[in-house]
Amino acid sequence: MPQLSARSATYRSAKVRKPRHGSVSASASSATAVALVALLARRLGWGRAALTLRLGDPRATTGLRVAGRPVRWTVAGPLAVAAVLALFAFLPPAPPPDRLPHVLGWLPVFLLGALVNAAAEEFLYRHATTAALRGVTATVPAVLLGSVVFGLGHLTGNPGGVVGVGYTAVFGLVCAAAMVRVRGVAWNLPVHVAGDLGVVLTAALLAT
Repeated sequence: MPQLSARSATYRSAKVRKPRHGSVSASASSATAVALVALLARRLGWGRAALTLRLGDPRATTGLRVAGRPVRWTVAGPLAVAAVLALFAFLPPAPPPDRLPHVLGWLPVFLLGALVNAAAEEFLYRHATTAALRGVTATVPAVLLGSVVFGLGHLTGNPGGVVGVGYTAVFGLVCAAAMVRVRGVAWNLPVHVAGDLGVVLTAALLAT
């Protein structure tokens, strides 16, 4: 079995071996935030349409054109999912591939956790934030502000620091673009799930 590089070992000790109560408290905080925002949305009379809490049109265009033809999210969506997973697979600290069999049995649990976290963050940072800001600004500034807040919210995340904030903000922009163009969760949710799954799998592989 190949040895971890110094950077991977540092990542492992810094990110994987932190006290478990941190992730539990973060999950509790996310659940509380979702509940409070949901109550506020109901108080303000925001329905599913205002929050774009629906499937939407998975075949919506991205606003980009290639060779004169519009690029649809049925193409951009899977490419975004693949790109996000590839980032975690090949960028340092890259997880050793021979350890993959050791964590495959946990894949359903990881996937469920990624889905729950992604759904909570998409509701808070995309759907609710954009709905709240639409009354005071246009969609594009609302999306940009929401993405910046999303990035800053991951300052101590994985990845963290300035690079992590930048990466997460760009990631948030991609998810926001999907939500706005599709007018639903058809692609921003799967892309976010892929990102969270990449984080969890990388941490698990480096910890085994």
